[in-house]
Amino acid sequence: MGKLKVGQQTELFKMRITESEAMKFAEVIHDLPLAKETSQAIVPATYPIVYWQKVELPWLKDIGPLVHGEQSFHYKDPLLTDHTYYAEIKLVDIKEKTGKSGKIVWLVHQMYGYQDALKKQPVFTGITTAMFRPEQEGET
Repeated sequence: MGKLKVGQQTELFKMRITESEAMKFAEVIHDLPLAKETSQAIVPATYPIVYWQKVELPWLKDIGPLVHGEQSFHYKDPLLTDHTYYAEIKLVDIKEKTGKSGKIVWLVHQMYGYQDALKKQPVFTGITTAMFRPEQEGET
């Protein structure tokens, strides 16, 4: 677990949200119809989780299966379709617990979303907790 360090983060990445992608996501989570604000639709609150699969988090490479725990999102403004946002993901906490079935490592990440690449206008913060079981000493 030497490569996991609190404070590691991704580069700033683009989140281009199209109406068709937002609609597909809304259908899957049964959050239809999308609300409208002017000519743009408001994206479901949990939509940024899509970018966990699109963005590489180098510190998670080779740790094995990761189990999603919980997530929450806090918004200053709703996300709208047909708009590009900018975001970054940061590892903010690592907790190890040992129980009857062995060691479990909990990773807490925060995702920060902005209106622009200069990060002057924050839009949302998301917190995601995930866990994994590190290989135990002596296992092959």
